[in-house]
Amino acid sequence: MRRAVLFLLFLVLCGAALADGEKPATPPDIVYPRAIYKPSVPKAKSLDEFIRSDIAEFMPNAPGITVDKLPPLQDGDGKSLPYYSIQSQDAGHWKLVAYGETGDYYLIFAVSGKTREARDAMRRNFEDFISRYKEPR
Repeated sequence: MRRAVLFLLFLVLCGAALADGEKPATPPDIVYPRAIYKPSVPKAKSLDEFIRSDIAEFMPNAPGITVDKLPPLQDGDGKSLPYYSIQSQDAGHWKLVAYGETGDYYLIFAVSGKTREARDAMRRNFEDFISRYKEPR
């Protein structure tokens, strides 16, 4: 239940809630959080290894992909989250991804757009959400 509430809050803070008369973003212009149970990725012994593995999954599916490491984002608890821009203009993949960890979970916060403009339109709200995110107690 707590994850569902956090997910809905995430969507609202990232501008996914619509005002009257607004149209929803066309998929795949989306924002999503994920929590990956650490024992389900036994080869990843650290957050850095998990990030390398996660990014490597994009490579075969997106021709011309580029990955740029951005300055880390700081969450509401003061933790530094590694932050990346991942894009493949040819395949229409434009993502911003921040990674973290809490207890037995790796965290992925991502915003994805079919175009750079769609992704960048959500960037400020996405980064603001990360700055407010606090680990559930």
